[in-house]
This record gives sequence, C-alpha cells and structure tokens, in this order.
Amino acid sequence: MTHRIEFDPLRQLAVVHYRGDVLPEEPAELLLELVAKPGWTPRCDRIVVYDDAEIGELTAARFKQVAASLQPIIAQYYGPAPNFSAQVCGNALKRGMLEYWIALGSSVYSPPMSLFETQTEAETWLAQQRAALGTT
Repeated sequence: MTHRIEFDPLRQLAVVHYRGDVLPEEPAELLLELVAKPGWTPRCDRIVVYDDAEIGELTAARFKQVAASLQPIIAQYYGPAPNFSAQVCGNALKRGMLEYWIALGSSVYSPPMSLFETQTEAETWLAQQRAALGTT
C-alpha cells in the first residue's frame, strides 16, 4: 500500500493521501492505523486526498462496500462524537466519480462528507463545521 496518513494531534486532523490503486479493504485499514496513533481522539476529522489515486477500478458497488466497512470502525472508535470527512480531488474527471460515490455511500457512512478541489477549501469547511458545533 502506497497510501499515507499525516496526523496532527494538536489540530485533531488527519490527511489521508491515496496514491495508486485503492483496494476496497484499504480505507478501513488506514482508519484503523489512524485511531492507533498516539494523540488520536474521537474528535479527529479527516481530509482524504484522491489526486494521485487510481480510482477507475473502484466501482459504485465496491465504494458502497468500502463505506459499509468503515461504518463499524467509526461506530467503535468515534462513537457519538461528531466528526467530519472532507474529500479532495483536483481532477475534474475523478471528482465526478467521487461525487457519485459520496452520494451512494452517504446512506451507510455516518460522518458528514463534502468534496472539494483543494485541501485549503477542505480545511476551511472543516473549521466551519467545528465552529458551528462550538468545538473549534
């Protein structure tokens, strides 16, 4: 797996960078890696960057499978704590696929998600979500 996680425990923010093929089991493996990091708390939000990912083989059915595999991990480790997941993709073709998949997965994936062209836009959205909760 060539994907990586950057974790900032002070900001409780993880940035997941997908690089190359994204196999259906890898998002759950990465989330388990994240929750095991020192300083992680259920308040940790995620930015998932797809710019270097090869997602053409990730069908809609597989994406729903990925979302469903993440849900028990989120329930176990995040519990009722509000958390957010910002998806980032600067490639217009990939972004269209992600918009579709996010809509499909939203019925089985509880954290609110939104899709952005840049990581800066994603960070702004996460800050707004936290501010609305009073947990900046």
